[in-house]
This record gives sequence, C-alpha cells and structure tokens, in this order.
Amino acid sequence: MAGPYSIIESMKAQWQSQPAYIRRMNRWWLVVVPLSLLIAGFWVLRSRFWTAGASEPWVSMVMPLSIFVPQFVAMFMFARTSRRLRRELERADYRLCTNCIHDLSGLGDECTCPECGKAFHAKFDVRAWKGLNWRGTGKGR
Repeated sequence: MAGPYSIIESMKAQWQSQPAYIRRMNRWWLVVVPLSLLIAGFWVLRSRFWTAGASEPWVSMVMPLSIFVPQFVAMFMFARTSRRLRRELERADYRLCTNCIHDLSGLGDECTCPECGKAFHAKFDVRAWKGLNWRGTGKGR
C-alpha cells in the first residue's frame, strides 16, 4: 500500500511534468475554489449570526450567485483557453513553446524560443504536449 508521502510525490511529479503554460492555467483553480469557499463561509456565518436581513428576497439570490459565478467564469475561461490551445497544438504539430505557446514549427529541434527565451527541445517538449489528457476528446495518453 502506498503511503501518503508517495502519493504526494506522485502528484508533485505529475504536476511538474506538465508544460509551464498548463500549470499557470491550473493555478486559477487554486484561487477560485478557496475564494468560493470563503464567500460560502461568509454567507453561512451571516445567516447564522445576523438575521436582521434574512427576510429580504435579494439575500437568497445573491448568495448562490456570489459562490458559483466565479467558478463558472473560471470554467468558461479554462474551456475557451483549452480549445484555443488544442487548435494551436494541432496546427503547429505540437511544436509550441511550453512556457508561452509561441509557434516553434519553423525552428530546429533544439533552439531557444524567440518570444520568452526558454530552451526548446523537440523530443521532450512535444512529448509533454502530447502527454496531456484532453478530457472528452479521446486524445492524450
């Protein structure tokens, strides 16, 4: 049976194997989910300790909106960015910079990205892009 440290190390290795651009996209969830939980906690405390305005109709509408709107906005932006990234990857034959997604298809197998200066190694970077698991598309691993 795997211990908690081996699970954490496995998750850390999986996180670090993703291209830097994808890690930055995923960080939004690290902001949106705690923010939504904080807002939900505020509304729970408000309804428990401050009942003066509980009969107001706007309270029942604002609470779910303030919790779920940030999550839906983040989901929409993530889906939109993922769709655009998939199109760019296929168009450039997976030869995009893993840091800034600049098209490197016209350059050699080992070069430096002219946009951000990160080193590009076709063998490793193409494998990193192809290793992404695009849910619902049947593509990836």
